Amino acid sequence: MIQTPHTLVNLPVSLHASQSKTFAADVHTLVGSRKRKRPELAVALDHEGVNIYDIRSSRLSTSYSVSPQCSFTCPPSSVRRRPNGPEPALRLTYCSVKDPKPRIQCFAEKYETASQQGSQISSSALNIKGSSSPVVHLEALSENDDEKELGNAGVLVVHENSEVRWLSQNLEREKWKAVAVQGVAESGIAPKAQVEYGVVLESRQAQKSLLRSREDVVAILEANTGMALGKEGLKLLLLITRNQAPSADEALHLRVFSLKLGAPTKDVISSTSTKPLQEIISFPLPEPDNLRPPGGNSMFAFHSASGVLHQYSEGAIAQYDLTGSSPRLSHYMHTGPNSITSCLRLSNSTVMTTSSTSISVLDMQYRSVQDSLLFHPQNDTSSNPSQSTLLGQHATAGAHLLSYYAPLNLAVAILGRKLVAYHVESPELHSSGIRKRKRRGLLADSIGRGIKSTQPLHSQNSATRNVPNALGSYLPSSRILGDQWESMIATMDRYIMQKDVEGFEKFMASQPIFSKTVVEVRDDLDQFAVPMKFNTIDRRIILYLLSKIFTLDPDTLAGLNGGHGAHVNLRISFFTPKLFQWLVGGGGFTGQMVEASLRDRGSLLQIDRLPVGAFVRALADFDTSLETLSLVLESSSHVDVEEVIYALGMVTRILQTPSSPDGTELITNGENGVQGDPDEAMQLTTPTATSDVEEVPSTARDGSTAQALFGMCLTRLNAFHDAQVTKALRRHSSKDGLISLVHLLRMELARSGWLSHYMDDEYAPIVSEDQAEDKLSILAKVLNCVVDAIGTGGWIAGNASAGDLMETEDTIIYMKAEVSAALEGIEEATYMKGLLGEILLFGKSVSTQPKPPKVSDASQIPHKVKPITIPLGSIQENILPLGLKAPQGVSQTKVGAGGEIQERSKRDIGRLKSKMVGKYSFERIII
Repeated sequence: MIQTPHTLVNLPVSLHASQSKTFAADVHTLVGSRKRKRPELAVALDHEGVNIYDIRSSRLSTSYSVSPQCSFTCPPSSVRRRPNGPEPALRLTYCSVKDPKPRIQCFAEKYETASQQGSQISSSALNIKGSSSPVVHLEALSENDDEKELGNAGVLVVHENSEVRWLSQNLEREKWKAVAVQGVAESGIAPKAQVEYGVVLESRQAQKSLLRSREDVVAILEANTGMALGKEGLKLLLLITRNQAPSADEALHLRVFSLKLGAPTKDVISSTSTKPLQEIISFPLPEPDNLRPPGGNSMFAFHSASGVLHQYSEGAIAQYDLTGSSPRLSHYMHTGPNSITSCLRLSNSTVMTTSSTSISVLDMQYRSVQDSLLFHPQNDTSSNPSQSTLLGQHATAGAHLLSYYAPLNLAVAILGRKLVAYHVESPELHSSGIRKRKRRGLLADSIGRGIKSTQPLHSQNSATRNVPNALGSYLPSSRILGDQWESMIATMDRYIMQKDVEGFEKFMASQPIFSKTVVEVRDDLDQFAVPMKFNTIDRRIILYLLSKIFTLDPDTLAGLNGGHGAHVNLRISFFTPKLFQWLVGGGGFTGQMVEASLRDRGSLLQIDRLPVGAFVRALADFDTSLETLSLVLESSSHVDVEEVIYALGMVTRILQTPSSPDGTELITNGENGVQGDPDEAMQLTTPTATSDVEEVPSTARDGSTAQALFGMCLTRLNAFHDAQVTKALRRHSSKDGLISLVHLLRMELARSGWLSHYMDDEYAPIVSEDQAEDKLSILAKVLNCVVDAIGTGGWIAGNASAGDLMETEDTIIYMKAEVSAALEGIEEATYMKGLLGEILLFGKSVSTQPKPPKVSDASQIPHKVKPITIPLGSIQENILPLGLKAPQGVSQTKVGAGGEIQERSKRDIGRLKSKMVGKYSFERIII
């Protein structure tokens, strides 16, 4: 669902990078008083300026610089206006800076007509007087729907102490100022409120979402303002405020105000219908207790079309439904401390979150992780935000989500000092290409991906818990999960601690759940066999056994608990051959079961996942000959496509390991030998392997095991869908690895004889007896998937970076020739099949004939058998019979009267044989 990110642009690095902050906001098109989201992003960097980037073309559209002493206090606001007349387009960008006094800065960029070149940029500023509270929200708006008039725009400024200002377009004057929350802190009646989030809503859209169930509020609003809801100039301001001295129940408030931008003067007006700011709704939000982190603020995001408000902090996320008569907490997820650093809405039930090590897609409705992608720490420092658009305060390895562009299916984030884009594959995109809205997530997509509570319900291992009788009576093998199972665990733990493999296997052979029949403890362990029906064994037993076989290194476990578990080292600590055969034969030795056992044991949190390749890597590290891994891939156990891709990449590096002929070491005239000893001057050296080759098992580089494992991986990939294989290859393989895999598949095609002519004796194919009949189709499918995974850009960009464009051209030419040769062979085989069709049909009819009596049957052997001499080389022996019918012998039975089947007598059989003629004979009729 989440693709590998690609870099859009590199952000400039400030001289004060350790202390600088970065804010980002969407860019909108202002059509009258309505705003439409553009595929652009405005990024404000302290001490640098404001840059506007085009997401679609991955380039810098324009930039506005500020003095090196300036710092920003909130995200900027940028709009672009294009009138219907001949006037040029105008871009207005507002930002709140502190230098050191606070002020509002405006950059107006007027794009000239087609006859002129470039654009004109002008700057203006307005100092904020009478208020020391920082600005938390800026938004460029228009007073009415007149698209031809460009001077009716302005900027709305919201301070943290709930002061609201409406400034003119060029910041020439302040039109009006109002206080949103009227409270007297000195009297203790209502403490002052602190604004944590603000957004302006269109009255038309608010009537369909926020005020959908509040007809009374709509009536009061129209009566007080004297304007119909949805009329030009009437907007709504939504503020999320928090009391400075909050109580337990009413700390967080939702407040909605009517916003009339066209107020005539700045003075205080007593008439209710002419007040620019009026409160119409005020409700406390049902905020969970552990949602707000100590000493910090929660982040908010409101979707005006659906009326859904998201609130998140480090470790928890909540979703409120604001379309009812009062705010309602619809969904809540607590994923653990430091597990959420940023959040982005994808749909009503799906959000995208980031942590210090990964980026995930969560389903709020079913509390599940739909997809997750790990990212490695960057060389440059990135920032851990304290606001939804605040970056650069803490140097941690992680991404920070900024915006989601639904038409492009792109989620933009800042990773280090780069602006990156994640392509999110939406299930709402169908093969027809028509994007349909999805009302909610499916329960089937969340099965097996749920998030447990971070507080464990039981301190012991789940395999040792007592199942309630009401439930335990319906579970298979639940009868052993009592005192008997606890005694078995104690015995097995003792063998495992002593590393007594033989004693462990003997004990398991004597238990009825592991062997077909209970046997005595003896050296013969043949009874310790794979059960006929593996699904009758309780899953908790399998989890317990796997938790004893696989463990995490202590460094890995500490890294996971500290939030930096991107590099997980999974290893096998206890291994018995019989237990391995029992688990593999029953299908329980899989990566998913290993991950579930680690979660059940407590070594892995519910939101953490083993990285791709950890299971395969553990098997390869344990058995460097790769025999164990081959048995797993050859069995019927399920292996994920990602694990198969990892194994295929490992085998690819093994097959490409540079080695000397015959596997002997090279003798070189060493210059670092012992001085004065000529016998020691000659040194045995081995070619130095590359860094990639050093990662593969050394003892598996003989070629035979790797070649067999390579074929197993290809057979496994053939069982998956083409799109699934292509996606996994593109996501978990590098461009160089994919190109190397292409060359190996080409060599395999030639090695199997699919590219050589049948009359060529010089290049005889190496064909094994157990070669699969569908090997050509397997090779063709995997090769197509690899080529699709590389893509056109991958062929060009990959070799361009290496400085060898001719290699790509030659590879493509050779591949075209090889494909043509393979197709030519298929066409020749098809043509030959047509020529031999009659022979094949005759052979099929002969194979269906009853077999002659066996020679071992003495009753059917004649007493005197005389040899018969048959001349060879006769032309008639090579001619097919007429009608392509096999020679019919005399049947031993016949159908008598009434349909009774009777045996023929010897006389009758001899009479019929005397009437038989040869295959090709004629009779001359004389009249």
